[in-house]
Amino acid sequence: MDLKGKTVVVSGGNSGLGWEISELILERKGKVIILGKNPKKVNGAAVVVCDLRDYDQIQKVKDQLVNADVLINCAGVIAYSPLETHDPKNIRDIIETNLLGTIYLTQAVLEKMLLKNSGTIINISSTTGLPTGGHPNQAVYAASKFGVYGFTESLKKEIDDRKKKAHRS
Repeated sequence: MDLKGKTVVVSGGNSGLGWEISELILERKGKVIILGKNPKKVNGAAVVVCDLRDYDQIQKVKDQLVNADVLINCAGVIAYSPLETHDPKNIRDIIETNLLGTIYLTQAVLEKMLLKNSGTIINISSTTGLPTGGHPNQAVYAASKFGVYGFTESLKKEIDDRKKKAHRS
């Protein structure tokens, strides 16, 4: 994909995989908007501070994301723990960041992408989130990433169905 001049929103771009992705996009002359809780930024990228677990915060920054050509949902939280001793706050953080954040952010940019009939959404999951995945002490993480997998597959079908109906009209 040619990224020159494209606007790419990267959730979780302040660290880890999201940081690496943001740097690669900038090397390819793309415009990067990092979305996350941390104001730390990759040189050359814009940063929009937003807690992805909070639907209302995403709605408040939505106007800053409307020109996105590409959305990369990359933010993620993991905590290794047997389920019976898993801290309820960590459970909530994992599900809300990994799954709900992906859904909320996709919802925020999808309408504009559909209107301009252009755009790419990439949801970063994990092999843990595949039907054959799963690892000890990662039950909650696996649930969140399996949710991302299911969400992605269903959304692809939803958009394809919408295109087929529009084509028939």
